[in-house]
Amino acid sequence: MVHNIWSEKIDNILKVGVSLHSIGVDNWALTKSQAFDVIAKFKADGVPILGGDVYCERDNCIEISYDNWWCDATPGEAESEYVVRSNAVALEYVKNYLCNDEKILYAFVPKVTI
Repeated sequence: MVHNIWSEKIDNILKVGVSLHSIGVDNWALTKSQAFDVIAKFKADGVPILGGDVYCERDNCIEISYDNWWCDATPGEAESEYVVRSNAVALEYVKNYLCNDEKILYAFVPKVTI
């Protein structure tokens, strides 16, 4: 039996990244380029991004940076509007994240509908 973290569809999009299972997190971390691709796919597929976390890779070890973002739906906001806005917030965060020479990775928290 296959265990999905989010859903089969979302897992297939995210698993292009590095698994965070080794540090006890059921998710994947993505490079900036991969993050941009995932945001575009989520937007096209109508998946809102609730937020995300930033990780650093140092000496082949992945560590959480404790930087993150979130985007809650506003009262009365249509799901389609939330998809566009939450994906724009994620895109701006990733695009504008400042870092030093460390390898930065991004993990997303998508909204999964059952």
